[in-house]
Amino acid sequence: MCLSNITFRGGSPTAQAKKRTGVLVMGDAENIDEERVVATLRKKVRTIEYRKEGSLSSLYTQYWLGVMDGRFKPGHDLSFEWVLDEKSARERMTKSGRGGFIYFYAEADKNAHVQNVVLMDEKLRAVGSKLTAVKLDRNKHEELFKTLGLKTTPAVAVVDQSFALKKAFETKIKATAIVKALKKVG
Repeated sequence: MCLSNITFRGGSPTAQAKKRTGVLVMGDAENIDEERVVATLRKKVRTIEYRKEGSLSSLYTQYWLGVMDGRFKPGHDLSFEWVLDEKSARERMTKSGRGGFIYFYAEADKNAHVQNVVLMDEKLRAVGSKLTAVKLDRNKHEELFKTLGLKTTPAVAVVDQSFALKKAFETKIKATAIVKALKKVG
């Protein structure tokens, strides 16, 4: 479901919506109360997101629709404003005095859950967007991957501003656990 400059008139989504429906609310229109729509649907659908600026033809919207459709390409994620190299990430964290997290992926990854569910989590995005979000291909950053003690992808490493590992997540990754770890480095 994608709401763009239309009026939402309540009603309850079906019971299946909790597992199968994603909602993207876009636009800054007079005829839509974004906060009410998001609040009404928050616990009734799989995922809900509001973007003040957006259109049906935007790159993010096309990405979002693909994720909701179950499409998965390892590393292709627009959930955050990713820093794509270690040097820039280290500089940003040092300058900010705050940590962040590193999402490691590999082209051979088959499990879409971390990228298509965990990284789309509303609370993770709220906390993570205030910190440095780093996305690295494991094969191109194998040394850092091993230094952090990681063994498999997908993986998320929460690090402090000096890039010291605070918490690693590799299997059965849950957004709530990442959020808890990020609050300690932010």
